[in-house]
Amino acid sequence: MNLCNTPTGGSLLLRPSCPKGVRSLHPETPQVFQLWQIFLNNVNPIVKLLHAPSTQQLILEAASDLNHVSRPMEALLFSMHLCAVASMNDESSRRILGASRADLMARFSRAAEQALINANFLRSTNILILQALTLYLLATRQRYDVQTRWLLTGTASRIARVMGLHRERSLALLPVFEREMRRRLWWQILLMDSRAAQLCGVAVDAYSYHFWDTERPCNVSDSDLSPSMQELPRDRPGTTEMLFCEIRFEIGDCMRKLTAMEHQSVASTMAQRMVAEELAIDTLESRLEDSYLKDCDPSIPFHQLALYLARSSVCQMRLATRHPRRCTDLSPDDRDRLFSLGLQVLTYDNLTYASRDLEPYLWHVGMSFPFEAFILVVTELSTRREGERVDQAWAKVDQAYHDHADLITASKTNTLFFALGTLTLRAWDMRMAWARRGPILSQPVEPQAVVRLRAIRGDSRAPSPTPAPSGGPLMLLPGPGSWNPGESDGALPFLENLEPSALDLSQIDWECWQNLIHEHVDFF
Repeated sequence: MNLCNTPTGGSLLLRPSCPKGVRSLHPETPQVFQLWQIFLNNVNPIVKLLHAPSTQQLILEAASDLNHVSRPMEALLFSMHLCAVASMNDESSRRILGASRADLMARFSRAAEQALINANFLRSTNILILQALTLYLLATRQRYDVQTRWLLTGTASRIARVMGLHRERSLALLPVFEREMRRRLWWQILLMDSRAAQLCGVAVDAYSYHFWDTERPCNVSDSDLSPSMQELPRDRPGTTEMLFCEIRFEIGDCMRKLTAMEHQSVASTMAQRMVAEELAIDTLESRLEDSYLKDCDPSIPFHQLALYLARSSVCQMRLATRHPRRCTDLSPDDRDRLFSLGLQVLTYDNLTYASRDLEPYLWHVGMSFPFEAFILVVTELSTRREGERVDQAWAKVDQAYHDHADLITASKTNTLFFALGTLTLRAWDMRMAWARRGPILSQPVEPQAVVRLRAIRGDSRAPSPTPAPSGGPLMLLPGPGSWNPGESDGALPFLENLEPSALDLSQIDWECWQNLIHEHVDFF
């Protein structure tokens, strides 16, 4: 999975607004159905934005005469094609669709953008057009910088509000099926926009919870719904086709509450706030386990993914409440707990990539790499040098590098990835400096990730640590005017003077890390 952001030179909002034909960009009819099947397998279970049976009927009608397909449906078709291709790797794209993933992404991105413009999406209140815009934003979320992405998700949110999707009373006059589909759409847009706002550093205030009151979508499968139905079925207990989305809704709601606690105006101590946050996370964990996870069958890939998502997210939330950027005075027990939580998060990431059955969903998981957990674990490994737990931790770190190859291959041009590699190499060098004091037969085997990191930097030897400078926090990042990843000769100029005992959580400049992470990270 590609963890890199791909800058784009333009924006959907800044393209010329004149309609242009896109008929030539449509795939052949057999490929339309191939793309729809890929969408059903890879994207629909994760997003559940559409009602698959009724949407399939629309696709059949459209594919029978692509010369006269309506503009809303055309926009939806191209956005679904784009999502389908985004969910594939290059090998699958060439084998199934006969073209590279990059070429098809460019083709369908251009087609989806023009189709949205042709449909006058900024002025439309057509549900198909808003669904198309939302799918487009999901498929292209790594193409845009965080500010542009927030503008685009904000546009979708405001179009939804013009349509009344944010108010239950606005939905009351619609047929029950239409209400439910609009609820699904609103909650998906809400998750996208909330995350984009968070990445831009926009504070969450009380108003964020009061301007909308749309009910949660029902926990039911598509087979329980029909456009002609007169009333909605009751929520099914346990697992349905909405399982993944329901868990995401629960997690998203808890994350918004935690963010609101962080920015609340009422006076409270950090200790009081942390207790309230822990209670909210405990409540979430109990609800997830009792309402969803206890009924999951790990032999079913979709259920397996839901289990990993839920439990990893809870661990990441707990980690965030005790993060060193908030708690500068960490006790040994606090550090042990952080280390354990970080290892749990990496374990879930390793398990996800180890399962071939979960490959159809890696397009989504691959954009959710747990950077903070990774940084915490590797930082702790610089001071934890022996024992079974340390060996296991290095194995998990090595596996994460194997699963997310871009962490190494793109580190020459990506500042965050280079900094992660530098941190990893330094931690290993510190371990080896310690191990050299003992018998040679007891020295650990160098992980493949360390070998590859050294090779890509042109450095095949482990540098000998030298005394550390005094004063100031440990940046682990190049300062202004210093190192440029694209011009690296393999040296580590901003870590050359660190001694083995100098690296610990209290010395990390977490604000620098956080700024870098926000440029590259996305969450479930």
